[in-house]
Order: sequence, then structure tokens, then C-alpha cells
Amino acid sequence: MFEDKIQNLYFSDMVFEAKIVKTKNWRKTPYGVISMILLPISIIVIFILSPKIISERDYLSEWFGQNRRPFLWLNILFYINGNFVMLLQHRFNFETIGKVQMNNGGIKIIESSDSSFFNIPEIAEIRLYYYGYKSVWKSWGRGNQNFMTVVDQQGKECVFEFFLNSYEHKKNLIDQLLSFQKQGVKIRLDYLNPPNAYYPNDIDFLELKLQERWPNK
Repeated sequence: MFEDKIQNLYFSDMVFEAKIVKTKNWRKTPYGVISMILLPISIIVIFILSPKIISERDYLSEWFGQNRRPFLWLNILFYINGNFVMLLQHRFNFETIGKVQMNNGGIKIIESSDSSFFNIPEIAEIRLYYYGYKSVWKSWGRGNQNFMTVVDQQGKECVFEFFLNSYEHKKNLIDQLLSFQKQGVKIRLDYLNPPNAYYPNDIDFLELKLQERWPNK
């Protein structure tokens, strides 16, 4: 109870707060893989083989006879299902599992019923895998898939994925990391987005005066 009061005191002047999330790649699940295989097949059946005006032959009747209509409806269902998987991938590809709070006193990580608290003197290094903030004009700019690793003085690591919901939110993160760096915390940065990808103002990370990037492993 006393420790919770101390932590609440530290975080009374919050600088950065974000949702901790867990990304789910629907396309790589068994359901998603099967759906993505059936989708192009259904497109060929519905839009190429089925219309007589395109091929000038009714291939489905020749191949399936009286089963033409059930086979066509089956492929329509495959087509709808494939588009549903893409909708899941685009709009519902992560779930919120907690939150992270940061200020000049330290970092608090809350997941389910568990929480971790790192005072600044306890933090040796922070590693950031930056992917991007939420954006409608970049296909990869959905805000999730940003990963942070907090390393304490004993070398113990705490890794979490978090959500950036805007450019302003990202700027708050940069300001907080800059404050950590001025207090002696080592900051390392790497990018997950494509090598030729960029966001406006991503040059802001240069404010951190990073001496080295986190090498790819």
C-alpha cells in the first residue's frame, strides 16, 4: 500500500501514457491462411468463370452440371470470408492488455493484475523499436507494433508493445525519452517500418542525439 502511494506520487505529473497492446496477425493464423488461399480461387470463379459474357462459355455448367449454383454460392461465401479476414487484419489486428505510464520519476507498466515500476536510477537502458503512429495515409501507420524494452541495472529486461495514436503522442514520447537521456539513461532506436518509408517529422528522433542504433539480430 505504501509503495502504491509512492508510485502515485511519482505519476501525479504524467508526461507520457499509452496503451499496451498485443498484435494478432490474422493472415498467419490457420483460419487466415486457408481463407487467403480460397479468396483468389473464389475471385476467379465468380468474376471470370461464372459470367458468360466474359468467357462466352458457361464453364461451371459444363464442369458441375446441376451443382453449378451450389458451387457458385460456396465460392461467394469464400469471397465474403476472405474480405472479412482482411477487415480483421486492417481494423482489429490488436487488443489492449494494459498501459504504460512515464514521467521524470520513472516508468510504470500495468498489464492485467500485474504491474512493474522502474525508478530512473534503476534503468540502465531503453530500447525502442519504432514502427509509426496511427495514420490513414500510410498503410503501415496503424499505431501498434511499437516495442520498448526497459533494461534495469542487473540486466533484467521488460518488453512491451504499445500504441501511438498521433504525431503529438509520438512527440510526447520523444520528449520523455529525451528527459530520460539527460538523466543518464541510454536510449537505443531501431525502425520496424520499411527501409524506404518515412513519416513527416520523423527527424524529431534526432533530438535524442542517439549515439548508436540497436543492431538487428
